[in-house]
Amino acid sequence: MLEQALVTNMICAPSRASLWTGRYPRCHGGVTNGVLLPDDEITLASALLDEGYRTAAIGALHLSPCQDSVENDTPESRRYHKSGKPLPSPYHGFQDARLVASHTNDWGDYHNTGT
Repeated sequence: MLEQALVTNMICAPSRASLWTGRYPRCHGGVTNGVLLPDDEITLASALLDEGYRTAAIGALHLSPCQDSVENDTPESRRYHKSGKPLPSPYHGFQDARLVASHTNDWGDYHNTGT
């Protein structure tokens, strides 16, 4: 039985970045939400991709600033940074990234089973 769990940061995005990079927030630079994880940061997904694995991310990755508005929350909008720039491909090692674009839409791509 799990009696205790610890995270590298009490905020979700830095903790997620630490899970993917294996590094503390002070090392990968994502010390708060809305901070872009540097594109040259090595992630588990990028290491797997380099070894020939197919990679995909679905859901709340939060390795870059996300959309603010549910009116812009479409499958296409989830492929862009908040700045309007396209997500790099691959996105931190993920060949396909279907991201939840905002906190105002509880389900995002999770709810769209046909896409």
